[in-house]
Amino acid sequence: MIGLNYQPSYSASEEVQTGILKVRERLAYDTSKPISAVNHPKLFIAKKCVNTRRSLMRWARDPKTGKVKEAFKDFCDVVRYLVVDNPKIGDVFPEQELRKRWG
Repeated sequence: MIGLNYQPSYSASEEVQTGILKVRERLAYDTSKPISAVNHPKLFIAKKCVNTRRSLMRWARDPKTGKVKEAFKDFCDVVRYLVVDNPKIGDVFPEQELRKRWG
């Protein structure tokens, strides 16, 4: 093992719904007002993340069943995992000195 610790994934639909709501909360802001220190989204997707941006714009639910459609779901799931994990800004690690592996 290389020291990676994994926690079991959740499968309850309530937790998926909670994640979707958290993503929506992070992306929400009042579009009728200019972006400011108070009025801005809490989650930004870089312009170069074209697939993620496209997926978030096209992700939808089936109107008959209410279930999330599989198309465009994968990139949205990754964003949802990030938001649910609630990462914090950490300290910058000091530069590590590279060790010689040969000779």
